[in-house]
Amino acid sequence: MIKTVLCLFCLGMFFPAVSQAGGVVWVVDLDRALSLTSQGKAVLAGVMEKADARETELRGLAKEIEILRKDLTVGGMLFSPEARQEKKRELKDKMRSLRRRQRKSLLELNQIKEDALAQLKARMLSLLAEMASAHKVSYVFKAKDLLYHSSGVDVTDRLVHAFNRFEQGENAPKLN
Repeated sequence: MIKTVLCLFCLGMFFPAVSQAGGVVWVVDLDRALSLTSQGKAVLAGVMEKADARETELRGLAKEIEILRKDLTVGGMLFSPEARQEKKRELKDKMRSLRRRQRKSLLELNQIKEDALAQLKARMLSLLAEMASAHKVSYVFKAKDLLYHSSGVDVTDRLVHAFNRFEQGENAPKLN
C-alpha cells in the first residue's frame, strides 16, 4: 500500500513532465484482458471443469458425513458405547478429511489457473511491449494500481482484440 502511494506521488510529479515532453501513457487491466481473450476464456473454462469434477467428489464425501451423522442421531441409542465412540471418531476423521481435501483442491485449482494464465500473460506482455514501442508510448501502467485514469488512455479492450488476432496467426492490429 505504501509503495502504491509513493508510486502515485511520484507519478503526479512526473506526469506533467511527460505531458510537456509529448509522452504517451497507456493503462491496461491485465486481469480483465486475460479473462476476455479467447485462450483466457478456454483456460478458465478448463479450470471450471476441473473444479466441477472436484466439487462432485467433495459432495460425495459430504454425503458420507451426513449419513454418519444420521446414524449417530437416529440409531445412536442402539449402538454400544464403544460402537458409538467409533462412529464419532469416524465422523470426525471424515470431516477433517473433507476440510483437508477442500483446501488442497482450492490450492491446486488456483495453481493450475495461475500457471496456465502466466504463459498467456507473458505472451500478452510481450505483444503489449512491441505495440507500445511501435507507438512510442512512454509508460504503460496496470489499471488496478492507479486511483484514477482517463478512459482515453485505457487500452485493455484494444489489447484483447490485438492479442486474439495475434494468437490466431494474424498480424496484430495497431492500437490507436
